[in-house]
Amino acid sequence: YKNMTDYYKILELDRKATKDEIVFNFKRLAKKYHPLNSKIDMATNAQQFASVCEAFEVLSNPEYKAIFDSYGEKILKHGFEPEKNMKFTGIYQWKGNSNEIFNHYFDSGEEFKAKPSEFETDFHGHLSKEEDEERARYEEEMKKPRPRDLETTITINL
Repeated sequence: YKNMTDYYKILELDRKATKDEIVFNFKRLAKKYHPLNSKIDMATNAQQFASVCEAFEVLSNPEYKAIFDSYGEKILKHGFEPEKNMKFTGIYQWKGNSNEIFNHYFDSGEEFKAKPSEFETDFHGHLSKEEDEERARYEEEMKKPRPRDLETTITINL
């Protein structure tokens, strides 16, 4: 387990963390490391952000978490070695879908809601057809006028 990724350490959690603690720390760290949070160190933030999202994806999934807790990252991703005579192959593969994970938990117009794959494009250097279409939809959505906040004063008698 020398070079194993420690998803608990990435999310700053104890191995006995509850589901609520996992979600709480994910949200806190995802905001902290979102690449658009720091224009100065966007690449480093993108790497940290991807690590936080990957750790959350594993620890928030009961099946992935159980395998990771019992056998570690290597077995989770690659399965058991054939000479061990086990029939388990790896079931988890990081898809690099940081924005999708982030937007699922911050779908309320958060300040860091980026164009789909904006930083991933810079970081990975390419866009898939789906990402291209998603970006076009996003740009169309951004052209629409935004509703304004309504403020009023009311009097309440107690």
